[in-house]
Amino acid sequence: MNVEVLYALIVIFSPLVVFGALGFWVAYRFWWPLAKRLGVVPLNRTASRQVIFAGVEGGTAEVQAQVKKCRLAFGAAYLGMLICLFPLLGLEGILFLSACFLVTFFVSRPFRLTEGTR
Repeated sequence: MNVEVLYALIVIFSPLVVFGALGFWVAYRFWWPLAKRLGVVPLNRTASRQVIFAGVEGGTAEVQAQVKKCRLAFGAAYLGMLICLFPLLGLEGILFLSACFLVTFFVSRPFRLTEGTR
């Protein structure tokens, strides 16, 4: 295999692998305990999207603090991924991905807590 091709593969796939693993760790460390507390299945994409992009309505101060930590952790992981993808996609690609995140951010409604949620 050519050295330049190997280098290109490392440059392209290493950020994806690193931030894929980081995203999994953030989900496991922050989202799964929060989902358990909110009474939803951790793999529920609708609930996770609502909590990560729009937060929650209601809840105790402790739940709000846990949601804030979860949102900050996911925000940092997304930002790190965008920074590592910048050399590959260029400014236009990063602006497009950022626009997709912003649309999701503005379209998502907050997750509504029921009275039984701790």
